[in-house]
Amino acid sequence: GDGHLSQMQGVPFSVETMDERAVVAVVARGPEIDFGGTWGTFHGLAASANVDLASTCTVFKRADGSMLWYAAGADATPATPAVTAPLEIVRVPAGKVASWTFVGPYEGLFEAWPSFTAAVEAAGHRIDEARPCSEAYVSKPAPGSDEVPQTLLRVPIE
Repeated sequence: GDGHLSQMQGVPFSVETMDERAVVAVVARGPEIDFGGTWGTFHGLAASANVDLASTCTVFKRADGSMLWYAAGADATPATPAVTAPLEIVRVPAGKVASWTFVGPYEGLFEAWPSFTAAVEAAGHRIDEARPCSEAYVSKPAPGSDEVPQTLLRVPIE
């Protein structure tokens, strides 16, 4: 990316251009989404899809504050075989994104997202509603570990 760094409202984020991504995922469509159940289904099928669980991520679309759809998955690779339902390939179009690494418990993501998007807009960027947002799980501490999770948040911008 071009590495441009902004800091508004205590949320330091960078702006970069992302290539198109393909994610092998289980997709849940709104408005009532069972996040845990979606992840459980994905993890149960991940081995058969030959995905690298180190690249786990979510891709989602929101509108008017409600979740339209939510995909739990991992990056597809050249070794990813053809997938069958309930797995599907989610294509994330190329384009500019604002990126921020949130350091904190997963429960904190519900509060982190509004702060992040507000900071992006306060810096003068316009969110591209046509493309989805995503989270990539950079570090996944072992149960009982003192390590704090790190989650890369990306919001598409015009």
